[in-house]
Amino acid sequence: MASKVFLDVNILLDLTLQREHFPVARNIMELAVNGRIQAFISPSILHICGYYLTKEYGNVMAKKILLSIMTDITSIDISHKSVIAAMHSSVKDMEAAL
Repeated sequence: MASKVFLDVNILLDLTLQREHFPVARNIMELAVNGRIQAFISPSILHICGYYLTKEYGNVMAKKILLSIMTDITSIDISHKSVIAAMHSSVKDMEAAL
């Protein structure tokens, strides 16, 4: 059975912004993609990550990146389905969408 892992926002930011610890973050995501771990995040982590991604890449690209990540990560404290719907919504402010 796969271990359950709660991902810190820095893992996602290292991965998506290719920061200093990108190789470590990529390895963690590979574990999630391959089913060796079950990765979880909270809406607040999604919001923080969305803020920095929007600053770096713009709203549309930030949502695309987050949607891509959410195929292998599950949101807790809010239904995963609601998170996906918020990323697909036309609302530009991710916090408001969530």
